[in-house]
Amino acid sequence: MPRFYFDIEVVGTVRDDEGHELADLDAARRHVRRVLGTLLAHELRRGGSALIGVHVRDEAGERVATLVGRGEVSIDEMTEASAGERLPQADGCTPSPLVRAANHAVAAQGAIQEDGDTSLRHHAEMLRWAIGRMMMRRLAPKTHPRL
Repeated sequence: MPRFYFDIEVVGTVRDDEGHELADLDAARRHVRRVLGTLLAHELRRGGSALIGVHVRDEAGERVATLVGRGEVSIDEMTEASAGERLPQADGCTPSPLVRAANHAVAAQGAIQEDGDTSLRHHAEMLRWAIGRMMMRRLAPKTHPRL
């Protein structure tokens, strides 16, 4: 099995000198995607936002892929009009229009990412952010205290 090395870039670069034996480059990409979630969660706990890059090298030391993870914590105050609204439960319920819109936005963002247009990518990210923000407002309890 080939060995892949994963150099992590947050503020500086942490070079992986041990690597992992994985079946192929696709397996290495899947590994990075799993690890990026954990790394982003750790960085977000430290505050604000996170941008983490992982450079994948092959056995010859050549960079064969770079994956980037981004995350941000945003806390918005709810309005009284949106307080108490809840999305339906996932088990056996029809998803709300916002849940369906979020699923479509995720699919659109994936297609735009493949296309590579940075302007469209920005708009797709903003759409996902706005839908997520509205969903969070609707999920919050009705007795939300004013800050």
